[in-house]
Amino acid sequence: MGWNLGSNDASNCMGAAVGGGVLSLRKALILVGVFALIGAVVGGSQVIATFKEGVIPSASITPLVAFIAPLSAGIFVTVSTYLKFPVSTTHAIVGATLGIGFALGVAINWNTIGMMGIVWATTPTFAMLLGYLLYRSVKRAMRRIKKPATANLIFKVLVIGSGCYAAYSLGANNIGNVTGLASGANIITVPLLAAFIGGVALLVGVMTWGSRVVETVGKGMTDIDPAMAFSAQMSAALVLHIFSIVGMPTSASHAIVGAVMGVGLVKGMNAVNMKLARNIFLTWIITPVAAAVIGFSLFRVAGLF
Repeated sequence: MGWNLGSNDASNCMGAAVGGGVLSLRKALILVGVFALIGAVVGGSQVIATFKEGVIPSASITPLVAFIAPLSAGIFVTVSTYLKFPVSTTHAIVGATLGIGFALGVAINWNTIGMMGIVWATTPTFAMLLGYLLYRSVKRAMRRIKKPATANLIFKVLVIGSGCYAAYSLGANNIGNVTGLASGANIITVPLLAAFIGGVALLVGVMTWGSRVVETVGKGMTDIDPAMAFSAQMSAALVLHIFSIVGMPTSASHAIVGAVMGVGLVKGMNAVNMKLARNIFLTWIITPVAAAVIGFSLFRVAGLF
């Protein structure tokens, strides 16, 4: 699951920077991996705690559950990564856990699920609004810089910095997707160790298969210049960080795609690839349902043995 998080969500941090021509793909992936690992270790404990007991009763989280749920979510995310679609690992792991909860017949914590649903719906909208407003402000500020070379240098620094911040926020918010259930099953009892193990797996995912979805986000949604890359990455990072602080897992894919759309809309609706955006939105809806079906089925099959 950690490998999948890194391979699918690397685009959420540096796809805009690669698409804007600020960083090479190799350098971008290295920065994402390092800062996501730091984010997981430093800021991941809150979201790990939510997964530990927030979806199904903690007493129901056995080692088998902690194995089947990430496996089920991972299967779906692997297929999506192969198809170059940025999907939500958060949606996948929550859906898989729900599917297992249904198979077990246990009480689902619908209050937490409802809160997650609100956060999931809010994330792309919030990021889109932030991206739109930030890019408009950045465009006004750009007019005051008279030397193009100075402007390029400033934005290169800003794009790299915001991408690193986005990677940190990704690690902090999404590491619960990877090791939250293992922590809940008392397989990994030290939160810091759980975050570190998940962060290392994320790093491996970024470095081995992180390039695939970067192309979709960085070059498929809209034509991105450095100012747009900075605005999109910073907006997505802020949204992820805010929700990490309150311990609510949300989708890094939702955040960055919403932010990229927001900056693209500054240039008008025609600047955004709405067909691709529609397809991405459909995968967001399908993700928790598909993961729930896989989780339910695999858990029932495992029960036969």
